[in-house]
Amino acid sequence: MKRGLVLVLMAGILLGVSTTMLAIETDSAIHDTNSASGMVRAINPEWGNIDTDFVSSDLERLGITKGVIFTVQFKDKSFKVMMATTYDDVQQGEWVAFITPDGFLRIARNVESAAKLLGCKQGDSIVIKQ
Repeated sequence: MKRGLVLVLMAGILLGVSTTMLAIETDSAIHDTNSASGMVRAINPEWGNIDTDFVSSDLERLGITKGVIFTVQFKDKSFKVMMATTYDDVQQGEWVAFITPDGFLRIARNVESAAKLLGCKQGDSIVIKQ
């Protein structure tokens, strides 16, 4: 968890604000000319979705918007992903990504496990590029 986020959460608790109501978007990735490096925040154990720490502003800096196909790199693997709104925007087995209700980028495969195919886990580094 980033220091700024911890301070905001602590301030919210002290002020009596429900921390579940706090939506904070921070540009958390490390940006290069045409890519951004981030981390795997969580893996959904049931579906194998990969939740990252990338936020909308990370995608905007790279020109990644709905309908754009971008590249995700994990270790020595590279694959094309469609930026979408829901899983149904792609065919079964295809790669899809979208911003979750909590404001982070989810990378998934429609009806298949993205995490199992990649072998990634929470805390691993991941790169996105246009």
